[in-house]
Amino acid sequence: MCVSSAVAVSCVAFLVLLFLSRPARACTSVVAGRSVSSTGRVIVGHNEDDPGRLLVRHALVPSRRWDEGSVITAEERSARVPQPRETLAFFWTQVRGERGLSNADGFYNERGVLLVSDSCLSSRLDDEPDFISGGIGYALRRAVAERATNARSGVEIAAALVDRYGYRSPGRGYVIADAQEAWILQLAGGRDYCAVRVLDDEVVFFPNHFTIRAGDLEGRPRILSPGLLEKARSRGWSEDGPASAFDFAKSFQDPGSWKKDGNTYRHRHGAAFFRGPLLPEEAELPFSVVPVKEVTPEDLKSVLRSHYEGTPDDIRSGFAGRSPHFTPVRRICTGGTVESMIALLADDPLFTELLVSRGRPCCDPYQPYWGGMTSLPEELSPIADPCGAIDGHCAVDAALLDLTGAAWWRVFEEQTLVDLLYDDLHPVLSEWIRSREEELTAAAAQIASDARELAARGEAAAARRLLSERSAALARESAARKADVFAAYAPRTIRPDQGEIAKGDLSEELSVSFRSDAAPAEDSFLMGQGGTPPQRWAAPLRGSLCFAEGEWSLRFRVRELTEGAVPCRSDFWLAGRDENGGVFAGRCVLNVLPPSEHRLFQGMCSV
Repeated sequence: MCVSSAVAVSCVAFLVLLFLSRPARACTSVVAGRSVSSTGRVIVGHNEDDPGRLLVRHALVPSRRWDEGSVITAEERSARVPQPRETLAFFWTQVRGERGLSNADGFYNERGVLLVSDSCLSSRLDDEPDFISGGIGYALRRAVAERATNARSGVEIAAALVDRYGYRSPGRGYVIADAQEAWILQLAGGRDYCAVRVLDDEVVFFPNHFTIRAGDLEGRPRILSPGLLEKARSRGWSEDGPASAFDFAKSFQDPGSWKKDGNTYRHRHGAAFFRGPLLPEEAELPFSVVPVKEVTPEDLKSVLRSHYEGTPDDIRSGFAGRSPHFTPVRRICTGGTVESMIALLADDPLFTELLVSRGRPCCDPYQPYWGGMTSLPEELSPIADPCGAIDGHCAVDAALLDLTGAAWWRVFEEQTLVDLLYDDLHPVLSEWIRSREEELTAAAAQIASDARELAARGEAAAARRLLSERSAALARESAARKADVFAAYAPRTIRPDQGEIAKGDLSEELSVSFRSDAAPAEDSFLMGQGGTPPQRWAAPLRGSLCFAEGEWSLRFRVRELTEGAVPCRSDFWLAGRDENGGVFAGRCVLNVLPPSEHRLFQGMCSV
């Protein structure tokens, strides 16, 4: 029986130059000054938010000696930045699609300098930015990681590179921090930038727009690009007045990007978390707030996991399990969050605690790692050749997105399942995460204490081994216990009638078969590649729902299934509700082939 039921792309040469490597689209950062943090040192939290099917992995890149004439290789047709004779070692989070992203990766180096960044698209540009040799993009963050000896030196290195080459992205902000101080560097593209130090008694909540406002230059260390104020005044972007009253955000944010909902939602809720109450929608949003109480790592965990629970802004999707991650209301923990990290910076970089939550922080516990580690556990999907990987970060390697047994793809599947079964699974998972993090906090304190005793006796190498081995043991235990939580929520198996489909194929259809306890509601079902938002998933062909030999089946147009898909061997998900309101979530693996001219155009020439 069968049951029936109810883009144009334009390009200009300038944008091609800017975006040869995929840009990161959004992120959120939180910085607590040392006098208001419970550790007595700077704390930085960061959600890395990037769209699409991505791979996240990690590496310990060693210090290196360079031959004369060596350069940093980054985006095609970007400036080749000369390397110094020797560069520092660092912990590296790599985020990449078919090629590496220009503005996503995070770093923590052996001298205790942390770097993360947020998009601030788009800045005000009334002429073509001033570039030398194509300008600088990815090489800026890498150079800071390889060279900075403290936070201020990191800002100075970045500023000098922008002065020399010009910055390729039209709007970005960096957090550059060490245990004693943190700086916010905001770049408008070309050679315009403004950097200010975060004061010791304040918290900065930084979403995806410029935040340095009138008055924020007064009473704090700052670094401005040459001629910045004069340029803003001559263009009519800023009124005359003292430098202390200069409003960088209002002057250099493009008017079309000013006070976007996706930023103001986060900014209002983030500031309220530390100062309360929630600011009205029309309020001027502050660069920083003085918190009402001491700021703890648990506070940063809570704010970085926030979906605005308990407020009118907590609006859920109507699809499948009613996830908060893919809705018109932009959350702090959102659909594109690929990793969350909280850095408890320490005077001795060996003992800086890096709390890493893989994927969305509402789906994974913050796991402790340390700056002094000498190896990484499998749970962090370590890179086999760190030096080769960072040197080739911006090169195309689509095969890296193929589904493998790497830990990242298990995390990827888990958080997709959480979205599809959110109402049922998320409360159970949240309670397990809460309990597990209590255990991890206690264990981390003991590990750090034991390692400090070794270091105090002059046994630094033994301390590093202890930090590496015991953090790896905790990570293995967490992964195994998390798998036990998910065992009761395994996705249903769906069987496609073919294992390969071609991206953009105009003529092919895919039929999928599956078992369901009740009749599926055809018009509630969608299917798509893991990593793409459900809004881009395909709806089944109307009236294609069939039941035969104990199984249901649905048919889909391949063109619609692959519209937002990346060519690779990947997970595809089918989800919806049955006639009783129950949620169905199923999974299969399909190989998506690159577009083929023959298959794309067959059938298009009939008269």
